[in-house]
Amino acid sequence: MGVAKGVSHRQTGPATVVLGSNPYEFNAFLNLTGPGRVLSASVTPAGRSAIPLVSSEEGWDLFSTFSSQAALDGAFPNGEFALKITGQSDGPRTVTLLLGGDAFPPVPTLNGFDDLQRLVPGNPLTLSWQPFTGGAATDFVQLTIRADHGMSEETVFRTGEPGQPGALNGTQTSVTVPAGTLTPGPSYSGELLFAKIVEFDLSYGGGVMAVAAYYRQLSFPLVVAGQTDTDPPQFWGARPGANDGPVPRNSGIAFEFSEPMQASQSVAWTGLDPAKFTYRWSTDGRVLFCLYAQQLPANATVSWRINRSAFRDVAGNVLPFDQEGTLTTAGADASGVPDIAIAGLWKSESYTQKPGGAPQIRAEQGFAAGAFADSTAFNTVIAGTLRLPNGMENPLEFDHGDSLSLEMEVNSKAELDANAPAGTYRLTLETVHQGTRIATLTTPGDAYPSVPEFQNLSAAQGFDPAQPLALAWKPMVGGTANDFIGLWIEPTNGGDSVFETPEFFSGQGLTGTATSLTIPAGTMRPGRTYDVELEFVHPTTRDTATLPGSTLVVAFTRITHVQITAAGMVTPPQVRLSPTPDNRWLLRVTGDPGVNYVLEATNQLGSGWNAMANFQIFGDAFEWTDGMPSGQRFYRVREGF
Repeated sequence: MGVAKGVSHRQTGPATVVLGSNPYEFNAFLNLTGPGRVLSASVTPAGRSAIPLVSSEEGWDLFSTFSSQAALDGAFPNGEFALKITGQSDGPRTVTLLLGGDAFPPVPTLNGFDDLQRLVPGNPLTLSWQPFTGGAATDFVQLTIRADHGMSEETVFRTGEPGQPGALNGTQTSVTVPAGTLTPGPSYSGELLFAKIVEFDLSYGGGVMAVAAYYRQLSFPLVVAGQTDTDPPQFWGARPGANDGPVPRNSGIAFEFSEPMQASQSVAWTGLDPAKFTYRWSTDGRVLFCLYAQQLPANATVSWRINRSAFRDVAGNVLPFDQEGTLTTAGADASGVPDIAIAGLWKSESYTQKPGGAPQIRAEQGFAAGAFADSTAFNTVIAGTLRLPNGMENPLEFDHGDSLSLEMEVNSKAELDANAPAGTYRLTLETVHQGTRIATLTTPGDAYPSVPEFQNLSAAQGFDPAQPLALAWKPMVGGTANDFIGLWIEPTNGGDSVFETPEFFSGQGLTGTATSLTIPAGTMRPGRTYDVELEFVHPTTRDTATLPGSTLVVAFTRITHVQITAAGMVTPPQVRLSPTPDNRWLLRVTGDPGVNYVLEATNQLGSGWNAMANFQIFGDAFEWTDGMPSGQRFYRVREGF
């Protein structure tokens, strides 16, 4: 067991070592001798409250990352750390460890980096590094090698833990990986850890070692000859889709894929003029935007079909199956409609509440900040960046066709304020019809609303989903008609919201004076557990002049998360097949609305399943037509994406 502060690095060349992403780290850990031996564990920094450790198969752990050492020290200052462990046999025990002096070891650096990028499969590998300056036999070095199989990751080699056989100490500079460890196929990566042990403690008894340490960790790639990406890309869906109509005529159409793709495409269209489309891939190569000149035709049924042979990932793997779909356009003229509906910045704190209790700040990722840009239709804002007060530029990411977003989640307020300080930000957005739009926004000091707190949470457990459900909360302190309250309900296992209040600034949502809401009968399904979010929003900026027709905002929010479970039994998904006139198969899937499902197919059992469609059920059922005209195929539907 132990506590440690560390810094992560990446080696990208023979003499090139750079800091990792959010490289400053705190780790409190407890490794088990067997499953179920520990009932709970926590760490308490000096003068702070206890923070629970999270259980896993290997033990108990708290791992937090920060963008600067100042943020790390603000959340976990040097001093004494009390590890409290409640064991099945030992009962509650506490070990106190001291971290002090910032005794970070030197940055690990590998020798022969170029040779590690052309390894011979099956051969033993002797991997060496520059000496651990000042390293002693009481310090610790560990090498880990992992294989990435696409859908899973596997540790294929690791030297021992402190005190175990095969452990390396601070005087050693090499280790040999046995023959047969590295084989063609997977993508490999390695981690080299230097740890300076500043305290040993054996007071727990039974030979249990507790340590306090400072460390630096180096990650690096390994390339084995014959190693290639053989996994095909997956089609994640189109937006807008058949269930999103009528589609505003100023919309673009987007196809999303599971990984970066080559910049080529072949799409067949009916119901409009294909020559009016221009195509553009997103910066990360995962989204193809299909942008129609001026606006889509009115009251049209538009069909599309993706030619699989033209869609390949960057390694050349082809999309497994053709894809097709339809959408219906609206009749209203959308010319002159702005591309941006609302855009802005926000800072937030997140809480959890249990029945009979008050809200508590989340132990993990309870603090967040971000930027967003919502489109007036589908895919009218297709790229964006946010420039921070320190000059750093960060891209906004595609978010399901009607918005772009950028979000950061951290574990302390100190880290949040270090990464998203008060100051001036610049939001640059690329739109389909209005070109590049730029807005400057200023965030003030803290202006958070009060913490949302449900009043009738116990009564909401085991509710009858066939009846209306009333939810009530304590008033927003100082809330006015210029503030907002939002409530969302979504399945715990993933999926879109089954209930949500109208958008902020729409003029139809809840204001800061509301204290209750009734959820209509039938909104939720029997046996399902749902996450409910109650958000209090206090805007400090509301600008409708800078970008005419669009709203710019800066807001501070607090969110409380709860879970409620409906009475009854879960309805499993069911699939029915029927032939079509052109000798294909129509699949009709029934199940619970709002739940993420994936339809998978294979031509031969035992050869692996390919995702055909990710979907949710709207109305009575989800329907999908297989483009395979002949041959055998097996299908299944499961929850999740």
